[in-house]
This record gives sequence, structure tokens and C-alpha cells, in this order.
Amino acid sequence: MHTHPRFRSLLALSLLLASGFASIESASAERGLAPGKGSDLVQRHCIRCHSERIIIQQRASRENWRETIESMQSQGLEPLDQATEKAILDYLARHYGPESTTSRRAPLQVEQWYFLEEEGSREQ
Repeated sequence: MHTHPRFRSLLALSLLLASGFASIESASAERGLAPGKGSDLVQRHCIRCHSERIIIQQRASRENWRETIESMQSQGLEPLDQATEKAILDYLARHYGPESTTSRRAPLQVEQWYFLEEEGSREQ
């Protein structure tokens, strides 16, 4: 059976894209959230709706994480019992708080500022 060349090209492209997405997903699963008490709860309640990257890239205070949970609840996240919410907040504040630097370098310290002169502003 002969197939049209465009169909074969589309099929090949589809297979290539599918394999690429699978490798991206497995790489994400390998990196994942920081291990620790409460990560299983974050997986269960947060990751089912969005990527771990959303959490990993955030640096928020405990109060900001609480506000994020409340915002998610207004969008469909089920209410959490106090113990579950506390465990999730403990985990997020510990691993993804503003003072955490586990996945980012420390801020650079500026020792001297340099100012650029506008062209034509020098006296000749």
C-alpha cells in the first residue's frame, strides 16, 4: 500500500514530537520537587493541576504561599484540613521560601557602579 508523501511526513513529525514531549516529561519527573516531609502532599494536591515548575520557580513567604493556596481554592482546589495545609505550608516555606537558595545563586554584590556618558556630553 502506498501512502501520500505528505502523510508520511506528518506521521514522522507526529512521532518525533511525541517522543520529544515524553523525554521532557521524564526529565521533569527526574528533577521534581525537593524531597522532604510534605512533598507527597504537594504532589497530591498541587501537581495534579499544574507543573512542578510553577512551584520550583517561586520564592514566596509562608503567608504568600497561604494566599496562593487560597487563590487555588477559589479556582477549584478542594478545601484542605488544617494539618494538611500546615504540612504543605511547612514544606513550601522550607524549600521554596524567599531565603531558600537551593536552586539559585546568591545575589551579586555591586562593588562599584559605572555610569555611561551620553555621546556628545563630553567637553572637547
